[in-house]
Amino acid sequence: MKTLHYSIITILLIACGVNVAFAQTSNSTILQYTSIQNSQLHVTVSQGQFVDFPLKISTMPNYEMINVLPLISSWPDDVFATVNSTFLHGVKSANVLVRVYALPTAKPGDYTLPLAAQGWINNTITGNMTMINDESPVPMNVTIMPYKGPVSISLGDMTGAKRVRSCYDNTCLSFTSTEEYQIQVYSQQNTTVRLGAQGLSNEKWVKFMPSILHVGPKGATAKMIVAGIVGSTTTNPLSTKIFEIQAESDNGTIAKTYFPYEENYNLSVLHAVKPINFSDPIVTNVDGSNFGSYGVVYDPDENSSVPVHLSVLGIAQENQTLPLPSWIDTIISQPSFTLNSTQPYFVKIVVKTSSAPVGLHNIAIDETIENKQFVSNLSVVVNEPICIGGPGMCGPQPTPQEKQARTNLNFPFDVTTDSSGNIYVADTSNDRIVKFDPSGNYLMQFGISGKDDGQFMDPRGVAVDDSGNIYVADTENDRIEKFDSGGKFILKFGSHGTDNGQFHGPYVVTADKSGFVYVSDVGNARVQKFDSQGNFILTFGSRGKDNGQFDELGRIAVDGSGYVYVTDITHGIQKFDKSGHFVTMIPLKPTLDGNNTPDAYGIALDNSSNIFVAGDNQARIQKFDPQGNFMYEFGSFGSDAGQFNHPGSIAVDNSGNILVADSDNNRIEKLDPSGKFLSVIHEWNLTDAKNYQQAVPEFPFAVPILLIGIVSVIAFYRMKFRK
Repeated sequence: MKTLHYSIITILLIACGVNVAFAQTSNSTILQYTSIQNSQLHVTVSQGQFVDFPLKISTMPNYEMINVLPLISSWPDDVFATVNSTFLHGVKSANVLVRVYALPTAKPGDYTLPLAAQGWINNTITGNMTMINDESPVPMNVTIMPYKGPVSISLGDMTGAKRVRSCYDNTCLSFTSTEEYQIQVYSQQNTTVRLGAQGLSNEKWVKFMPSILHVGPKGATAKMIVAGIVGSTTTNPLSTKIFEIQAESDNGTIAKTYFPYEENYNLSVLHAVKPINFSDPIVTNVDGSNFGSYGVVYDPDENSSVPVHLSVLGIAQENQTLPLPSWIDTIISQPSFTLNSTQPYFVKIVVKTSSAPVGLHNIAIDETIENKQFVSNLSVVVNEPICIGGPGMCGPQPTPQEKQARTNLNFPFDVTTDSSGNIYVADTSNDRIVKFDPSGNYLMQFGISGKDDGQFMDPRGVAVDDSGNIYVADTENDRIEKFDSGGKFILKFGSHGTDNGQFHGPYVVTADKSGFVYVSDVGNARVQKFDSQGNFILTFGSRGKDNGQFDELGRIAVDGSGYVYVTDITHGIQKFDKSGHFVTMIPLKPTLDGNNTPDAYGIALDNSSNIFVAGDNQARIQKFDPQGNFMYEFGSFGSDAGQFNHPGSIAVDNSGNILVADSDNNRIEKLDPSGKFLSVIHEWNLTDAKNYQQAVPEFPFAVPILLIGIVSVIAFYRMKFRK
């Protein structure tokens, strides 16, 4: 693994154009280790104790450290050591602290701890980088002294531990869920001893059975059961941690030993009825599947058991929980179980993604434990697939269009809002619908390119009814698709043709307060009306330039009384009753510069039935009162704030703010009722996942990030799957 680790880094460095050289001299000349306290690298420690030893690490002249990790490369029997340092970057020297532990079973005498390092050294004159990898460790001398206390404690043979695996769904975990060890305690005089542990995090669990011993010169034995960790029986400085086992006698004397361990899964320790913690995230790709195993142990003061039921509520967004969108599915393998006292239990949760947005997503899990209810979040991290290799080595890769579909808006053709002010965008060239909160923060998306249910080809219209159902004008597929508020497909209606209920390029879909759905059938120059289940009701309009006819059919709005307003580039705005009968026409006004060319496309009504119309070619918004009297206009052609480039559609939220689908500028602009610019949505910003969205800068700053990322991933997998 270590060789692979540095081979990958070397390939990346060379790919970045970095001059890479391998060490021709020993580490003892590349890096120098000196004691801060005295002139010798030497410590003395008694059996069952530890000692801290501060060191200074320095480079040769004209060199600096580029992500160097100091460590102890191996340990003698019953001696352990740790270095409290992360990667050292961009420095010529640094102070670190070495902690040396001696188990009670360590034999008195002299030992050697090899001080080493892994990483890269940079020549500040030539720019060449040299890799170091434990070639010539520097010896640190350790002297073990006998322990002379009245009470002693020792840990039995770690290789002979009893190990248990938890099972669910007729399958068992690939790692150990609990381990059992023998603890021996001796005392020169008869005494009572209480066993305990120090330095173990709350997410890990240790239990002594019994925890109180009556001890004399012949000694006494107890069992120690651990969960959330596994005992480390091999040297692995990158992942080994240590906690302290204490035996405290009734006269206050404390004997110690140390338990080296590695973390291997998430565990919740409940001393009372409280939520199970799902803090360990599940990491997957945009289109992938992965699972997490989550342990829980119930450890009250007395033996008892509690029933548990888990269920998926949805996806957590700010202060609300929304139904799971179509791009993610979460399955709890064993949703109901019983927690028995001091018996760890493990739950498997599977996450499947399909065209999921890159970033961090929180799945809300409902927990009913005994008679109490809690809600906890399970984090899911979605990454772009990583490929190291040439063409054809990594399988199908996303096209530039597919990558773009996961980032910026691309020709957003329609915009609408729901009763809560959330914003829905028909992101036409990305074949998806994107939902934002009223402030423009990303909430969800659904849809990919295709002809199957839930897929789109050039979707040009989106609408939301009063129940939160979402209608999409799937233009090139000549149909309307209906989804629930979480983006789950419900039904579809329509096909290509000229008959009632058929379409030739449906550009717009609108839902009124009674649940009726109106579709602008552009290719057939007509408007069709349907009920909420997609059943055809009526059609009105035909191709022409007379009243009630359409030359270049635009968009539709419906007021609270059921009157239907339809834009047409030639006519301006035509008003129809709910039965499709022509009522009146509202002509557009010339622009302020005198341009009298008809130009009506997007249309929206506010809560007072004032009419806003977007001129697609003239890049302006005009406002009319409910009687059709012109009030004012705003906007001009351009890409600055408050300017437009072919505004395809507009919407008005409950506060009267105007949302403009500024299509060719690939953005949504938000303006106040007077037309003053407020904000813009142009990128797919995941506000809960900023740490996962940052771009990697170019070398030289990219190299440390790459090194840290790769080492962290390797350390994680070594730690999680070594047992």
